Amino acid sequence: MKKRKNVLVFVAHSDDHVIGAGGTLAKYAHSGYNIYVYVFSHGEAGIPWLKKGVAVETRFKELIDANKLLGLKRTYIFGLADGKCKDEIERYKIVEKISRLIKEKKPCKIFTHSANDSHHDHRAVHDAVVKGLRRSRIKSDLYSFDIWTLFRFRNRDMPKLYVDVSDTFRLKLKALRMFRSQWIVYLMFITKIFLSAFLNGLHNGTRFAEMFYKEK
Repeated sequence: MKKRKNVLVFVAHSDDHVIGAGGTLAKYAHSGYNIYVYVFSHGEAGIPWLKKGVAVETRFKELIDANKLLGLKRTYIFGLADGKCKDEIERYKIVEKISRLIKEKKPCKIFTHSANDSHHDHRAVHDAVVKGLRRSRIKSDLYSFDIWTLFRFRNRDMPKLYVDVSDTFRLKLKALRMFRSQWIVYLMFITKIFLSAFLNGLHNGTRFAEMFYKEK
């Protein structure tokens, strides 16, 4: 029996991977890849009007519903405090965990945040993944995506991966709507998501595409 390929995704908050790579992950999942999503925090700070326990439960349910819709059936949460990932990564030995996961899964691809992202939790996740991959000594392609950074001025010459998401783009949008508690964020991002997918599609010769930078 042919071994199925593994793809690992590391993000700070429960909706980051859908915003940054939802169409690509859905396409890979529907093509028979095993998609493992690791979320550093519950993102409880994204619902400040709710008690922490209720916020955590709400965001977790939204995450599971969205991932199920995309075909991502394996989801794990490290449980770091939202907004304090950089401070807690060492405390919870996250780099060691990432290294062990990479050794165990031997992924063909890894997706995570960009080092250029303006959100400090996103940058902290990127750094932890880079260190974990290096420590694992496993050869795996590492790709990054920007969320809060509209224009990248550094490292623009990095190799790029374009993925045709014409068939899964609407599914990505539907998955984003699963995060009902984040409707304000959805409204903020929807224009950028459409514009990026369209422009990347033009470059790729397809209707819609997602673009990722390959880490050197």
